[in-house]
Amino acid sequence: MEKIKVQNRELELYSDIKELPIARYHAFQRMCLLDAGIGSDLSAVDNHLGRIKAFLISDEKEKALTEIENLRTNFWFMQSGISPALMAFAVLVYKLDGKIKGDLTDDGIKKTCEDISFLTAGQIEKTTSEIKKKSKPIWQDIFRRFSIRLTKK
Repeated sequence: MEKIKVQNRELELYSDIKELPIARYHAFQRMCLLDAGIGSDLSAVDNHLGRIKAFLISDEKEKALTEIENLRTNFWFMQSGISPALMAFAVLVYKLDGKIKGDLTDDGIKKTCEDISFLTAGQIEKTTSEIKKKSKPIWQDIFRRFSIRLTKK
């Protein structure tokens, strides 16, 4: 756990993915996957358009259609003010001003996002990327094991 004081507010955060109770772990991973696959900002729009173009050039129409749906979801996230990256960070918040933030439903996570709106984008991005870096070996091991199972068939 890590304690951060900002503007007379105190956050207590999980600082390592291995510390997360299983429900938080799944919520964090779900939000990270949404952010990585769909996104919620203009750079994600550019990424989607680039992939759509590549799929159309290589005549992979089904993949292009899937990418168009992801782009539509990205626009919806932007319009609705939903940020999977911010929601992933909110899942890491254990306590805010001494009160446990335990509601891991989408609405509960959105409420936590509202409650931590005093933080800067930089503070959130830094903390989330540090957690992701710590979890990278876990994901690499999972993908390695999955790959081994596929090649043994």
